[in-house]
Amino acid sequence: MANTTFILCECCTLVLVNDDESGCRDFHGHKHAPLDVPPGTAISQGPHTWDGSLELTCHGHEKGLIQPGENFWVAELQTEQLARTSPLEGATHD
Repeated sequence: MANTTFILCECCTLVLVNDDESGCRDFHGHKHAPLDVPPGTAISQGPHTWDGSLELTCHGHEKGLIQPGENFWVAELQTEQLARTSPLEGATHD
């Protein structure tokens, strides 16, 4: 199964979950760059606190950075799993 994993900053996570930028605008006082993750991407883990000493790249928007001590989330796109059904689904026992 092909998984694509994205590391997202707090604002990108809010945009993904709310499907708009209201979280960034209302809680962080700025507009958000367009979200750069494919449709069907969903949050799978987090929040986590970045405990590295250097900036962590946010995959959600161009030039996005997560500073040490800031929260981040993990999001995944599982394209094959969404389309796959169980081979036993709909089977009957005679």
